[in-house]
Amino acid sequence: MKGGAWYEEWFDRDYVLLYGHRDERDAEAGVDLALKLLHPVPGARLVDLGCGTGRHALAFLRRGLRVVGVDLSAELLGLARGEAGSRGLDLSLVRADLRQLPLQTSCDVAVSFFTSFGYFDDPGDDARALRSMVGCLRLGGGFLMDLMNPAYVRQTLEPSSSGTLGDGEFTAQRRLEGDRVVKTITISRREGQRTLTETVRLYEAPALAALAAASGLAELAFYGSYGGEPLTAESPRLILVARREN
Repeated sequence: MKGGAWYEEWFDRDYVLLYGHRDERDAEAGVDLALKLLHPVPGARLVDLGCGTGRHALAFLRRGLRVVGVDLSAELLGLARGEAGSRGLDLSLVRADLRQLPLQTSCDVAVSFFTSFGYFDDPGDDARALRSMVGCLRLGGGFLMDLMNPAYVRQTLEPSSSGTLGDGEFTAQRRLEGDRVVKTITISRREGQRTLTETVRLYEAPALAALAAASGLAELAFYGSYGGEPLTAESPRLILVARREN
């Protein structure tokens, strides 16, 4: 969908190449944490929100859960479908906007990894997305959301970087604008250039906790890494874990 919001255009094979370091080992660490904290029983139904190419969804399947992967990108869902097929795994996939999810109170666990939240210009859309995400859960169902830690981003933000990307090269420029981190990526290939901009709202733990409580979540806890360490200013991740209360 060209000419739309950045998140409607960006999540394709170039995205997969740029974030190739987020691999299966990285996904397994996140899955280990979710299983440790949420304790789903074998055969529990899990929804992976913003599943992308299915790294986490496939790992959950290998652990004996029934998994539905949801994403807006048809291209990434196609890659996830192909990977599941090549491994003989039964992965259900749904294309949907987080603000209007078609699943209702049917899942035991909902997860959202690698900052798949905070994309919308209007904070009200973030609130609508979170309510929709929580709405996928049965009462008492477990919820895990993995985001960037704003304090860590501010301490470690690298203004620019560059490297190879498949058969081309890329440059990335990063900056903070209010409560958002903005990343402009230029990809250069023989046939021309492509430039796009990621812009993601950074959520501090108190603001995210308030949003989560308003969305029907309770028993809120925060962690700072896939290893389950407490959240601090030096933590690389901000991971919310909760249960659906209403």
